Amino acid sequence: MVMDALRRDFQSNVRNENGRDIHEDPNLNVATFFLLLNDVDSDLWSGCTKHTKLPAMSQSLNVKSKFNMSETRFNCLMHLVKNMLPSDEALSENFYIMKKELKELGLSYLKIHSCKNNCLLFYNESFELSYCSRCGHLRYKLNKSKGGKEKKVPDKILRYLPLIPRL
Repeated sequence: MVMDALRRDFQSNVRNENGRDIHEDPNLNVATFFLLLNDVDSDLWSGCTKHTKLPAMSQSLNVKSKFNMSETRFNCLMHLVKNMLPSDEALSENFYIMKKELKELGLSYLKIHSCKNNCLLFYNESFELSYCSRCGHLRYKLNKSKGGKEKKVPDKILRYLPLIPRL
């Protein structure tokens, strides 16, 4: 019912100068969103009545987050689970693919560097600073790489989940 209502809103008919209806398809973002909504209704495998694809992916990622699993451990677990399921299953095979598919829902986050002592966010006016203006702590970890190239690794990162896109 929701899908029908959304399709009616986004697939509007526009009349040209002759008075004929021109059918407009949804733009790429809306079409991608519809594909994700279809994953809510699509079975995890044919005949499965308990789970669908999108909730299974979100619950799997929730378990990864809850138990602080590494990507390697999660991928190994997903490989095991996929081998236990029937051959026509639709579950994504690893963390990268699941994260990429769920990112299309618009639930991404911003990484904001922060001071180790939580006294400053390196954001807006202080974005270019390399040390905290309040306590003097360095923004990046001291990195002694063997290859000669130094990669700047932030000491602490805040992951900001914007509220407006979620609404």
